[in-house]
Amino acid sequence: TMDLAITAAIQVLGIAIADEALVEEDVRAGRLMRPFDTSIKTGASYRLVLRDAPGPENGLDAFRACLLSRG
Repeated sequence: TMDLAITAAIQVLGIAIADEALVEEDVRAGRLMRPFDTSIKTGASYRLVLRDAPGPENGLDAFRACLLSRG
């Protein structure tokens, strides 16, 4: 899995190609490094799926707005 690949890279067992969002904190903390300054957009996308009536306010609207603001 991606998590195992990232963990192996942190333990200096090899390299990993990962979604920037998944390794952002590890890069910032110095546990991982980016060997290149470039990123590749893969065209992959994520879907946020909610019930028609999600119930009481639980932050999902704010989360959705945050995701949409990032493009």
